[in-house]
Amino acid sequence: MAESKTNTYIETIGRRKTSTARVRMHTLGKGVTVDDRDARDYFKTDELTRVAVSPIALVKADVGAITVRVSGGGIHSQAEAV
Repeated sequence: MAESKTNTYIETIGRRKTSTARVRMHTLGKGVTVDDRDARDYFKTDELTRVAVSPIALVKADVGAITVRVSGGGIHSQAEAV
């Protein structure tokens, strides 16, 4: 019998001011998507992208795909919530 990989995830919520980010770290896949768009496309500047993904780079986490749903606040506050 072949071993199948299942896509499990860990979910957490981040908040900053009035922004909320629901983050899921998946075991399969690659990349960071925010509201179904690539993080670099959602956060228009390199600075905001760096703010959003720096915790992952800091711990050098070897995770699969990361999906994020954000709501409320401004774009900078959303990046900090992530």
